[in-house]
Amino acid sequence: MAGPGARISVDIGGTFTDIAIENGNHVFASKVLTDVAHPENGMLRGIEISLRNAGLVPSDVRSILHGTTLATNALIERKGAKTAMITTQGFRDVIEIAYEHRYAQYDIHSAKAAPLIPRPARFTICERIHADGSVRSEVSEEDVRRLIPAIREMGAQSVAICLMHSHINDTHERKVRDILHASLPDLYISLSSEVCPEIREYDRFITTCANAYVQPLVSRYLELLYEGITRRGFDCPLFLVNSGGGLTSVDVARRFPIRLVESGPVGGAILAAHVARRRGEAEALSFDMGGTTAKLALIDGGAPSYGRVFEVDRQYRFMKGSGFPVRIPVVEMVEIGAGGGSVVSSDRIGRITVGPQSVGSTPGPACYGKGGRLPTVTDANVVLGRLNPRYFGNDGLSLDVEAAREAFARAFSSSQALAPKVAASGADEIVNENMASAARIHAQEQGSLLPQRILIAFGGCAPLHAASLADKLGIGRVIIPRGAGIGSCIGFLRMPAAYQVSHARIIDLDAADPTAIAGILARLEAEGRLVIKEAVGDGAMRVQRFVDLRYLGQGHEITIALPEDVPTDELHACLVDLFTRKYQQIYNISFAHLAIQITGFSVHVEERDGGLRDRHFQIEFAKDIPVGPQHPVEVTLETVDGPQRGHALGRQAMVEGTTYPGPLLIIDPDTTTVVPSSFSAICDISGDIVLTRNI
Repeated sequence: MAGPGARISVDIGGTFTDIAIENGNHVFASKVLTDVAHPENGMLRGIEISLRNAGLVPSDVRSILHGTTLATNALIERKGAKTAMITTQGFRDVIEIAYEHRYAQYDIHSAKAAPLIPRPARFTICERIHADGSVRSEVSEEDVRRLIPAIREMGAQSVAICLMHSHINDTHERKVRDILHASLPDLYISLSSEVCPEIREYDRFITTCANAYVQPLVSRYLELLYEGITRRGFDCPLFLVNSGGGLTSVDVARRFPIRLVESGPVGGAILAAHVARRRGEAEALSFDMGGTTAKLALIDGGAPSYGRVFEVDRQYRFMKGSGFPVRIPVVEMVEIGAGGGSVVSSDRIGRITVGPQSVGSTPGPACYGKGGRLPTVTDANVVLGRLNPRYFGNDGLSLDVEAAREAFARAFSSSQALAPKVAASGADEIVNENMASAARIHAQEQGSLLPQRILIAFGGCAPLHAASLADKLGIGRVIIPRGAGIGSCIGFLRMPAAYQVSHARIIDLDAADPTAIAGILARLEAEGRLVIKEAVGDGAMRVQRFVDLRYLGQGHEITIALPEDVPTDELHACLVDLFTRKYQQIYNISFAHLAIQITGFSVHVEERDGGLRDRHFQIEFAKDIPVGPQHPVEVTLETVDGPQRGHALGRQAMVEGTTYPGPLLIIDPDTTTVVPSSFSAICDISGDIVLTRNI
C-alpha cells in the first residue's frame, strides 16, 4: 500500500544501475543495465520500473538520493571539459612538478599521472599576495583581459583560478573571476579559495583544476537529470551523495563537483560500518565489487576511516603517490579496475591479465548476449559454474553459458592453448590476488593489520569472490548482508544530509586568542548549517569541530576532534592536551618543550535524524526476478583442482542457525555467494549470511 514519505536511492555503476525505494519498513530493490551514453536515462527508466514494482507513484516520493561515479570516471578516463588555468606568474608548472619525489625510487620506468591541464592551457598573471594575506602586487586588469582571446580561441569551457595564498586573502581571485565573467558569461569558473581554502599550493591547485575539469560535465548531467525527474511528475528534492558520506544539494554539487569523487562507493562503506556496528565488530574490511571496479575500506569502531585527501588515477600497483591528490572530505578507501565487466586478456609474453579495461553494460560480458565478444570476470564465473542461468534475470537478461566459453576459446586457445575452464580459473585467481594486493597495501598505508578483521562483502560481484579474497588475506569470517547486491543504495538510505567546511590559517597556539579561534569555528559552523538548512530545512543538527595542529617547524599536521561545548577560556588547554595525547599515540613520543602551531580548521555539520540509521527493514525484489531453489540442488563447480560436486540454495530457503558446508552457491535475486569447501555458511537472526573458515 502506498504510504507518504517514500525515498529513492540510486547508484549508477559501470554495468548496472541499482535502485532502492524505502517505504516504511520495506525496501523495494531492482537492477537495470546502465545507459552509458546517457546515464540519466537509465536511472529514470530504473526508477519508473521500481516505482511500478513497489506500487507507488511519483507523488508518494519525498526525496531522491543519488550517488554517481561520473566525476571519478571523467578524471580517470580524461573525459572532462577543455579547461584552462590562471595562476600567479612563476607558478605555472606547480601542478606538474607536484611533490618533486618519485613514488617508486628504483623503477626507472615508473610514470606519473599526466596533468589534467596541459602546459599551453596554463596562463599566468602579475599579482602577488603574501603568506599573511597582505597584498604585495595588485591584479592588473589589463593582464587578465589579454588572456580572454586565448581562452576563447582554445575553446575552454571551464577555468581554474589558482593564485598564491588566496586561501588567506581571496580578493584577487574574485577580481579575476569578475573580469572573466564580464566577457565570457558562459564560462565555468572555479576559485581555489572556494574549492580548497587550505595551505600547500600543489594540493590546492590540483584540486581546483580537477573541480574545473569535471564541472561542465557534472553540471550538464545534473541539469538533464533534474529536468527528467520534473517531467515525470516528481515534486521532491534531489540529493547527491558526497565523498565524505553525506548528502548535499544539487546546487552545491554543481559548484563543487569534485566532492562527488567516490560518491557511489562511499555508500558501501557506510553500509559496512552499519553492519559492523550492529554485529558489535570493532574491526572490519569493507569489500565492494561491482561491474567495473572493486573498492576496499577499513572499518574501525563501527565507522569508516575519514581523510582529507583522496588520490585519483594511481598509475603503479596501487602505490601511494602514483596518482594525483584532491583535498576533499572523503572516506578512505582504495579502488582498482577489477569488476564483473573487467576484460580478461593476455599480455605480450602470454600471461593472463584482468582489467582495468571494462566492457560496461554495452556490449557487456559475452554471456549477456548483447554483442559482447571479449571474455570478462563475469564470463569466467559462468564458465566455472558459479552463475546459473536458471536463477539470473536482472533487467530481462539471461545467461548464455556457451557464449562465455566461446569468448575464452577465442581469446586463449590459439596462442596459449588454454581450455576455457583453465583460462577462467586463471582469471579468477588473478583478479582475487589483485584485490588482495590492493587490500594489503591499503592496510599498510593505514598502519593496520587484516587477519583479525571480518570481511563485509556487497555489490553484485563481491559475494562471488569474498571467500577467496578472505583466504588470501588470512581473514576467517565473511559477512554477506541482506541486500548485498544493492549495498551502496542501502548505504545511501542510512546517510544524513552533511557538509564540511574548512579554513586554513597558520597561528602559533601560545599566541592565539581563544576568542578568535572560537570565532573562526563559529563562522565555519554557520556556513555549514546554512548549506544543510538549504538542503533539508530547519531541524536538529550534529556538529563536529576539527583543528589541524603540528609542532612548530614540522611539515605536516595532525587533525584532532574537539569535544562538544568546550568553553572558550579552556580551548588552549584542551587543544594542547588532545594534540599531545594523539601525537604520543601515533609516534610513541611527544615534546613538551616544543611550541604547537595551528594550520587549519574544519567543521562537519549533518542533520541529526537523517537516514534509516539502525532501523530494520525487509528487502523485496520484483516478482519476475528468479530466486534460488527452495531445496538444495546439485551443481558442479570448476576449480583449479578439477570439478567439485556441490549444491545451490536460495537465501530465502536457508534455515536460521543451520550450518551449510561448502561447496555451496547461495543465490539471491541480485547476487550469488560462493561458499568454497574450506568454508561453511549460516544465516543468522539478522538475516546476514556468515561464512566461517573451517578449522
